[in-house]
Amino acid sequence: MNTPMHIHIAEKGVDWQSGAAAAFWRPLRKTVAFASNYPDYFAAGDMSVEKNIQLDPDWLEYAMIPVDNDEFVVHAIFNPKAIRCSYPAPLNHWMTKSIAAIKSGDTERAAKFAGCISHIIGDTGQAAHVFEDQLLKQLMPQGDKCFVIHSTIEKVCGKIADAEYAPRLLGATMAELCWRLIEELEMLKRRETGEVIPIMQAILREDNAAAEASATRTAGHCAELFADLLFSLWAIASGKTDGAVDEFDLRRLIPVNQYCDMLFNYEIMLDHIPGREINRPLPLNPGTESDLPGICLLANMAPHFRNVREAFVEYSIPGGVFKYFTALIGLNHHALNQTSAVFKVELDGKTIFESDALDAETPLAKVKIELGNAKLLRLSARDSRRAPCDTKFFYPVFAIPRLTK
Repeated sequence: MNTPMHIHIAEKGVDWQSGAAAAFWRPLRKTVAFASNYPDYFAAGDMSVEKNIQLDPDWLEYAMIPVDNDEFVVHAIFNPKAIRCSYPAPLNHWMTKSIAAIKSGDTERAAKFAGCISHIIGDTGQAAHVFEDQLLKQLMPQGDKCFVIHSTIEKVCGKIADAEYAPRLLGATMAELCWRLIEELEMLKRRETGEVIPIMQAILREDNAAAEASATRTAGHCAELFADLLFSLWAIASGKTDGAVDEFDLRRLIPVNQYCDMLFNYEIMLDHIPGREINRPLPLNPGTESDLPGICLLANMAPHFRNVREAFVEYSIPGGVFKYFTALIGLNHHALNQTSAVFKVELDGKTIFESDALDAETPLAKVKIELGNAKLLRLSARDSRRAPCDTKFFYPVFAIPRLTK
């Protein structure tokens, strides 16, 4: 994301505030926007002290992130290709500082820390950051052109439309906000990965309008998430968190890890599974009167297993925030089920629930698991037969999967 786009995203995030949150953030609009480029301005750290002091005498407070009894500039820490590993240190640091500054009445500091977070949001959505350049060069040969993929994509500017947006409250506590922002950034990266091909195609055919349209879509999504973040920082600091969600739909989360058979493209399927025709997918129904939203798995087929035929998916969850995991489990009645399945729920590697063998004739079962302080939720289903065994199809479903408080 280039400098003007970081500013544009930050300003739009402020503009979308309303009510008391708007009264707090809008007078700080210029400060938030200027600080949205602090991570780039101060990227050289101690090698550019005089310049840094000219920009902000307190630059060290915003530029240096504490990690394991040491300090680093943020660009030495965060990696959009490893969000859950590299983002918590800078984001938690800046959010904690911003909330504390709001509470103490130091509005300028609060705005600068928030602006730094805007930069991370923008860089996470930027198409140039979400895909490997080497692979992209193979997928989209440059032909008679020759350019640097990363910088060429970043130079494209979009303009966020003057549409209305109502910011969401991302959490009632710092713990929930920290988890939710990380997961929203994973969702943002997944969504904006879909812009890589369109913007590259536009660049290759020198279609500036199409390239700018792609950049505009990405900038809009980044600004929406930043608006959510600004509203959430203000709400938590002000104790105005009545609008926080009581439950969260697990289908929205990007899995930490997963495995299904090649016939599911090696990933879980949400709400539908492939049918006989590509434009006629099959809905999910684990044995209810109507079809339900949910997660469907497909265990590995012969000869691609040794000891067990199993499919699984793992999710990051916030310890101590949600009280229960709930779901309905059964085999999808819209598909051919030739054997029975054993469903399992694990928390931090420990089995909490394991079903009996469920087949197509078995009534669906309800699952309600206490989460405690667990941080990793694993859902799996396996062939109930002992391996080695021949391949038989079965389609286990976790319907209406929810985290609830």
